Amino acid sequence: MSESDERSATAAERMPAADPLATAAGLTEALEGMTEALARVQATVRRGRGVVIVLVLVVVVTAVVAFAAVFAQVSSCNSGNQTRAADVMLWDHLAKISLKPGTPPAQRAADDRLLAFIRRTFKARNCSIFRLR
Repeated sequence: MSESDERSATAAERMPAADPLATAAGLTEALEGMTEALARVQATVRRGRGVVIVLVLVVVVTAVVAFAAVFAQVSSCNSGNQTRAADVMLWDHLAKISLKPGTPPAQRAADDRLLAFIRRTFKARNCSIFRLR
């Protein structure tokens, strides 16, 4: 026998004879442990997906609420402008019907100052500052 054959024979002789049933039981135990570990990983992934879904929903709801708030603000501003324009029209009408042909110039000047004040007070607001750009 050659020297390498002697080494391999001695290595084979040194290995204990393995019991097939004990080996199978050990492998089964290892597989069960791996199955449990895989189940924990899958549960963690499911929780992670849930967190991502919740975060996406929060972002979407926040965007919708923000858009609705801006839309409501613009609508409110436009509605206020319409009301102010109607008020100015009412004051103009009252000024026209109150002026008589013989009204003194001092009274006309006072009425003009009042109408100028009303037009400044009830001027339209800039609603474009609320629009999304």
